[in-house]
Amino acid sequence: MQPSAFILATNNFHKIKEFADVFNTKILCPKDLGISDFEPLENGATFDENAMIKAQCLYEKIQNLHCLHTNYIIFADDSGLCVEAIDNMPGIFSARYAHICHNKMTQENASDSENRKALINTLMSRNLWGSYAFFQCSIAYVACLQDSVVSEDSLLQYDIQYRRTSIGDYVINGVVHGRCEGIVAIKEQGNHGFGYDSMFYRDREMNNISDAIDFTLQHTVASSTKYADSYDNTRKSMLPQYKQDSNFLDTCIPQFDSISHHNQHIYHNSKITLHSLVHSLATLPLKEKMKISHRGKAIAKLQALLAKLNIRFL
Repeated sequence: MQPSAFILATNNFHKIKEFADVFNTKILCPKDLGISDFEPLENGATFDENAMIKAQCLYEKIQNLHCLHTNYIIFADDSGLCVEAIDNMPGIFSARYAHICHNKMTQENASDSENRKALINTLMSRNLWGSYAFFQCSIAYVACLQDSVVSEDSLLQYDIQYRRTSIGDYVINGVVHGRCEGIVAIKEQGNHGFGYDSMFYRDREMNNISDAIDFTLQHTVASSTKYADSYDNTRKSMLPQYKQDSNFLDTCIPQFDSISHHNQHIYHNSKITLHSLVHSLATLPLKEKMKISHRGKAIAKLQALLAKLNIRFL
């Protein structure tokens, strides 16, 4: 059987599009239900907690407003970027990382570009061009379903949390997860995607490289005064010029990959370099991105779960 509505607990256009593309069905958002003030307080300590806060908040609003009665499923995504070099920050604060960096205590999100610039500044302040990182996604679901849509036996079989309402409907809930590992870098590549996609790269996995990567900006500087002065001058000018020209790091910093003196690389010796990175999530069309992204993997698990419960999409 099919529920009458699938609702994503966000008004974020990009997330709605990703869910709709994978499920190949219409995904509603709070505004579609006449809920214009959907701003739940995300005060959880984990992605799971924040995702469930959003799902449960929308469920309660739907119940109070009586805009839907039964046979609907609410999805709520909470995701973020965890960067190893900075103790897995921004993490659950990914959407407002720029505010945190400026000691601005607010629940409001910063813009994507502000957050990316803040992360670039943080990495460069630590003399790093990048770091190992991963995207984490938690998708919470809360569904109100009649027994004609889902059976108690199937809920018990797959250990799904549920309760019965006064009229006999099932209210089920849970969380699924997805993770995408890669490298975050101080340069951006690609025009697709949103958030931190343009600075998150999958090159290491795609090229089967297992060697450790040295992410320091100044790994081995040759004794040559000419090269050393050139490096220092370039590094000092990177941040202000980057703010003016997003292509600056692509055109300026990578030139040191090929400069050597007495067989010592000026920049670094790793097989993965800042210049070599090309496969950011933002270089991928949506369908390709969803095959490998954290959100795509979480949605795939959600699809598998719904299929086990015989809940179908159009």
